[in-house]
Order: sequence, then structure tokens, then C-alpha cells
Amino acid sequence: MTKSENNFPGWLKLVVYFSLLYAIFFVFNLFTDESTEFITDNWEISSKTDKYIYTFFQVLSMAIVVGAAIFALRISFIVLQSKKPFLYFGLFMILLCIFGAVVFSLVVPREEMLEFIHVPIIALFFAALGGFMIYASERKIGKNK
Repeated sequence: MTKSENNFPGWLKLVVYFSLLYAIFFVFNLFTDESTEFITDNWEISSKTDKYIYTFFQVLSMAIVVGAAIFALRISFIVLQSKKPFLYFGLFMILLCIFGAVVFSLVVPREEMLEFIHVPIIALFFAALGGFMIYASERKIGKNK
């Protein structure tokens, strides 16, 4: 099928895909055991009592994950085609480690931090790797001058 034969606009295709995904998840939830998800402290949904909203949240979370993966791949290709990919990936790794450290300090209780000491150690390793990538990008640029 060529592009001129394609009569469906992009938004209509998305509606059809999400409707099919919703139908598949709905049928899947009918034949599985009950599952409960907590949206907030006061709001919980069950796959047996709240079938429609439970399936909606499944489709919504799937759409967010797939959209984020597509976005990350597009950004990666753009960065790889740029003149300074090591600089961008190094900055990304350092920012990701900082974000991870903040989340780790906010989520993990202080008395349990030693159980998960490997998490900040791995983050430090990746931050050092990001710093090395930034250093390598600057050295490469310096040699090309």
C-alpha cells in the first residue's frame, strides 16, 4: 500500500490501536485472577470490580512506556548523529546519577540504606564513566583543531 492509498489519518490509527489493545487487556483481565492496584492511599482499583478503569490504566501505562521508549530512541539517534555525542551522553549519565541519588535518599529509609549500598556505588561508577566520556569528548575536540 502506497502513501496515497492510505486514507486513515494518524490519529484514527492510534484510536484503533488503543481500542484493540483495550479489548485485548479487557479479555485478558476477565480470565485472570483478581488483581488490585493502589492509585493513591485512598483509591484502589480491582480487576474484578473496576474492570473498565483497571483496563484503562493498563493501556495508559503501556502507552506511556512505549512513548518513552520511542522518544528515547529518537533522542539517541539525534545525539549519535551530532558532533559531540560523548559530551551529551556523559552529561546525561551524570544527570541520571544525580537524579537517582536524590530519589534514593528520598525513598529509602535512613536505617535501611546500608542494605542497598550497592545502588549509590553503581551510581558513582556511572557518574565517573560519564565524567570520563566528557573528558574524552574534550580531548577529541582538542586534537581535531
